[in-house]
Amino acid sequence: MIETNSFSITVLQYAYSEPSGLSGRSRQLLGPKEIDVTCNNCGARWKKLSAGVLAGAIGAVEVECPECQEEEMVPSRLFRPDSQGHKS
Repeated sequence: MIETNSFSITVLQYAYSEPSGLSGRSRQLLGPKEIDVTCNNCGARWKKLSAGVLAGAIGAVEVECPECQEEEMVPSRLFRPDSQGHKS
């Protein structure tokens, strides 16, 4: 679980690149595809998902509560499986 000042986030599914048989490259972790979010401000809970990867080119996932509009840019590095649990 990822804990930030505004949200508690659990990654439900990751997106991966396809393996490349020509180069011998195995599939690579791209980032979170589906997350479960709880707002620490109002307690609302929801799922956020993407057809691709949630993290944008700016290196963060934008999370906004649909109830109280609390928002935060959560750094992509926190979504790596080896980094979960760190507070931003």
